[in-house]
Amino acid sequence: MGDPSEVRPRWPLWLLGSLLLLLLALAYCYMVDPELIDLLAVGQ
Repeated sequence: MGDPSEVRPRWPLWLLGSLLLLLLALAYCYMVDPELIDLLAVGQ
């Protein structure tokens, strides 16, 4: 039980959930205000 490399899932659920939420937020922002994405892309 003292070995952390033993208990290691491929993709933690919280990571998958946060990625999904991020994608949903980006899609929502794009639907609401497409110019916002353009501003972010140009601001690089």
